[in-house]
Amino acid sequence: MKLNSLIFFISIGISQVDYQSEIQPIFYDKCSGCHTSGGSSGGLDLTSYSTLMAGGNSGASIIPGDHQNSLLWKRINDGSMPPSSNDVIPSKVELVKKWINEGALANPPSANNPPETFNWLSAEKDTIKISPSNLSSKYALAWTESKDPDGDKINYILYAKIGNNPYEIVEDTSAQKIELFYQDFLDNVFENSTSKTEIVQFTIDATDNKDTVRISGNDRIVYLDRTDYLSIDKQVYPKSYALYANFPNPFNPITQIRFDLPVMTNVDLVIYNMLGQKVKTFKIPNASAGNHLITWNATNDLGNSVSAGVYLYQLQAEEFVKTKKMILLK
Repeated sequence: MKLNSLIFFISIGISQVDYQSEIQPIFYDKCSGCHTSGGSSGGLDLTSYSTLMAGGNSGASIIPGDHQNSLLWKRINDGSMPPSSNDVIPSKVELVKKWINEGALANPPSANNPPETFNWLSAEKDTIKISPSNLSSKYALAWTESKDPDGDKINYILYAKIGNNPYEIVEDTSAQKIELFYQDFLDNVFENSTSKTEIVQFTIDATDNKDTVRISGNDRIVYLDRTDYLSIDKQVYPKSYALYANFPNPFNPITQIRFDLPVMTNVDLVIYNMLGQKVKTFKIPNASAGNHLITWNATNDLGNSVSAGVYLYQLQAEEFVKTKKMILLK
């Protein structure tokens, strides 16, 4: 990239000079006496942007992005134009120089406006008691709309943190509401925990893919209690085989696959690529009846990372066979 082009792109990001309000008044005040339509000196008419850029008898008067080779700037910089009694002051000369190096635009590019502020609709604090009988229940997080002044599409990015852990992205959506299954809380929040209770905090960003705005108000806090779920007296076993959608999906590089077994049995969970080739096999002999969870870290049976793409995972237990699809992003 040429130096003058680099200056042009940098200057746009800092401050754009406006031709109509800052540059044209200089030419009108200092130069219009000689350079007007009909009888322009040197054939150069400085009364409008189009005639300025058209140049005069000596060729182009302005070379966008290059003040040093712009004839008009040379003349006002060395004082030969306009007459010495009507010299352009140095600050104005520098302003013309900056305008040229920014591309000598008729109108400055419009700046992007960030999304407008938005607010939570969900309660600031809530409690969920997880039991074997309510795993299919849902917890909803909702918020008001964030509008974009430029008309750009708004996406909402939901973040969650467990205890003192850092925030992680949970969902990227254009909706103003997200529903999470109690089963998802059980599988993901208590994955590495032996505690009966945990605290999850949520926050949201709105983005137009240029600027991002954090939701107003405090983080939403959810207290999770799985005491009833861990109670032996209330333990309920699945009535049938089931294979669930992996979470998250799409994923990178880890996802979790849940399945239910009504009886103790040998289980094979096999992951295939779209060519039908086996990628990874999980063998679980004498798997107990109940809810099960397998974590896949996007590696094959040799421990090597696999490429991004669509994969199939199949549960084989007794006469039960079920297949679902998942997407690995890189």
